[in-house]
Amino acid sequence: MKEGVSFLYTEQELRGIMHFLSEVILSMDSWHMNSVVEHIKSPQVMKAMIDNDAFVKTHQALARNPNASPEILVELYEFSKTKNTNSDFKTILKYILANPNVPVDFVINLLQSGVLDEYLKDCSTGFALAIAQNQHLPLIVIRELVMHLSSVGALLEVLRNRKDSLDSTLAEYIYNKMRAIHSTSPLAYAKDLALVKTMPAHILEAVYHKSHDYKTRVVFARNPNTPSHILSKLAFDTNLNVRLAALANSNMPPETLAKACHIAASRNINNAKLILKTIVSNPSCPKEVLLDLTMYHNKFIADAARKALGHRQSVSLAQAV
Repeated sequence: MKEGVSFLYTEQELRGIMHFLSEVILSMDSWHMNSVVEHIKSPQVMKAMIDNDAFVKTHQALARNPNASPEILVELYEFSKTKNTNSDFKTILKYILANPNVPVDFVINLLQSGVLDEYLKDCSTGFALAIAQNQHLPLIVIRELVMHLSSVGALLEVLRNRKDSLDSTLAEYIYNKMRAIHSTSPLAYAKDLALVKTMPAHILEAVYHKSHDYKTRVVFARNPNTPSHILSKLAFDTNLNVRLAALANSNMPPETLAKACHIAASRNINNAKLILKTIVSNPSCPKEVLLDLTMYHNKFIADAARKALGHRQSVSLAQAV
C-alpha cells in the first residue's frame, strides 16, 4: 500500500473484516488463542468475538483484557448471562469485576440489585476478593460491597486489600460488622486490623491485648493511630524489632523517646547505637535530646544528631519565609 492512500469500507464490509479476524483467532489452539484475546486492542474485534458466540475460554480471556472498554465489558456480561452456563457465567463475571475498566455504576447496580448476593455469601467464590483487589474502583463501591458481605473471611479480604485506602468510618464499620457476625473474630485478626492506618484508636486498643505474636506487635508499633500509652509500652518491648518500630513512630510521646534515649545512652545495652539512631531520626524527638546526643562518644550518633538539628533549623527558616 502506498503512503497516503486510504481505503474506505462500508460498515457492513468492516463488520465482515472484524468477523474474519475473530474467526482466525478462534481457529488457533487454546493457549495461543487466549493469549491473543487477552491483548487485543481493537474494540471492533472484541465485539465481533462476542457476536461470534465464541468459546467460553475466549470470553474469559476477553473479560481479563485490560484494553476492554467499559461498553465491551457490559456487553460481554449481558451476552454471558443468557448464553453461558451458570458456572461459566460466574467465572466470566468475576473477571469482569476485576477488570480495571469495569464501570463503577455497573458494579454498584449489580450490588444493589442483589445479583451478587449469592456469590458474596461465601468468600471462597472469590467475588469479594475480585472487587476489593480492583484498585480502580473507588471507596463508594467498597462501601456498597461491605454492606452486602456476611462472612468474616470476605470482610478480611477488604481489610487486607484496601488497608491503605479505607477511611476511618469504613474501617470502623468493617470492625463492627465482624463483631456482629462473630463476637471474638476481630481479636483473632488483630494484625489485619492494625495494618489499616486509619483504624480508629479505640479499636486498636480493644484488640491490642491479643497481640502476643511479636510480628503483630510490630504492626501496632508502626500504626500512627495506635494510642500513645500503647506506643510507650511497645518502646520497651522485649523484642528489638518491636522497640525500633515503636521508636520510629512519629506519634511516640517525646517523653518516652527521651526516656528510651537516656537508657540506651547511659547503660551498656545491646544495640544501643541502633536504638539511638532510630530515636534521632524520629521527628518527635525533643530538641534537648538531640543537643545532648551531639556530645555522645559515638561519632556516628553525634553526627546524626547534628544533622537532625540542622534539618530542623532549615525547615524552621523555610517556614518563616
